[in-house]
Amino acid sequence: MFGQALDKIDTWLGRSFLLARYFPWLLFCAANLLFASAEFPAVRNFLFEEYQKAASDTLIDLLILLIAVAVVAFTISPAIRPITKMLEGQGVWPPVAELLFLRRSVERQRLIRLREALFQRRAALPKVDDLADALGNAREAGAKVRVVADTAAITAAEIETRRLWALLYLNQPIRQDDLTKTTKALSRALHRNCADVLFLEDRSDAAVAWAKRLSATQKEFIEVLAPYAINVAQSQEAIALDTQQSLYGKAELAPTQLGNDVAALRSYCYTRYGFNFDFFWPRLQLVIKDTQLTDKLSVARVQVDFSVLCLTLTALFCATWLFILAAWGKSLITLGGLVAFGPLAIRTWLWMVHESFADYAELVRGAIDVSRFDLLGALRQPMPTSLAEERKLWTATSRSLMLDEQDIKVAYEHQKS
Repeated sequence: MFGQALDKIDTWLGRSFLLARYFPWLLFCAANLLFASAEFPAVRNFLFEEYQKAASDTLIDLLILLIAVAVVAFTISPAIRPITKMLEGQGVWPPVAELLFLRRSVERQRLIRLREALFQRRAALPKVDDLADALGNAREAGAKVRVVADTAAITAAEIETRRLWALLYLNQPIRQDDLTKTTKALSRALHRNCADVLFLEDRSDAAVAWAKRLSATQKEFIEVLAPYAINVAQSQEAIALDTQQSLYGKAELAPTQLGNDVAALRSYCYTRYGFNFDFFWPRLQLVIKDTQLTDKLSVARVQVDFSVLCLTLTALFCATWLFILAAWGKSLITLGGLVAFGPLAIRTWLWMVHESFADYAELVRGAIDVSRFDLLGALRQPMPTSLAEERKLWTATSRSLMLDEQDIKVAYEHQKS
């Protein structure tokens, strides 16, 4: 009976409603019943009496409850949009908004400074070719010596190289000072010792072994360690830039984390293509031809709505029960549990809202990257031949449609029948 009721609700209202609207309300009602039964004996007795009824009567009562929950969930569904807007920071009380803006501004500046520091650190690293040339010249000078004269210098170069290997194994960055110090140690060793076995005057086993060790140290430094230093510096700079651009817009700043997630998505679309996200995205969804992509977008959006509604209902649950327990509650354990775990649950759902929207935004970016020309075709716009032309075309189209600017010249390209 329970499964049939869910199937009926799914058939009538759709799977997205079932997952994003109905289930959160169902969990909310169940949590309230459990909490009330734990605190108030009358509720416990009522539930026990329901359990002792005949199976048919119990199932009928359960079906009525499920339908009532569905009605409530369907009726309040439009509230998700303003709730989401509020989570984005719209309508926040100005004194609170100022504090939130200050926090977000400090965080954005920290990310910007981090990216700039990583850029400076990468730019300061010498090129691998320059290091190879410098050590090659030192090796040529050492070849003229034709002997292994300073084994201590070779040992010192190996010690410095092993220190870089330790950084590589731990996936830590190698800084300019680390490379410079190792380069100097290697250059000193190459100047004072012959690293080429063929040029050695003394072909003893000890001399040959030292020459091979020095040559191997130079090779691993040039072929492995120096390229790693540059690659990891580039990788960290790219990650820092991606983190900044995924968390914050280029110019727009919102007081909340979700607001900045949305601003970052808008910024991506506009800075890359001149694509006005708020205006064009609802229209683009109507013409996307890839059904797999539309399915993925639908699932990701359901996850966002589910998280937003669960966050809202969790906050409502905590606020309601704090009032009820303060007025009529008798158990300090129940109140203490609510105070201890309520804020944690709200914080967890806030995190879930951010993470689910981040996944959704990544899909949206990909959809716009690969499908935006479908919208241009649907609007009968000519295909641009360059990125600069595309930006102008999106700007002109948005001004014509959004602002009703009649003086904007927009050419239409109709498909031949």
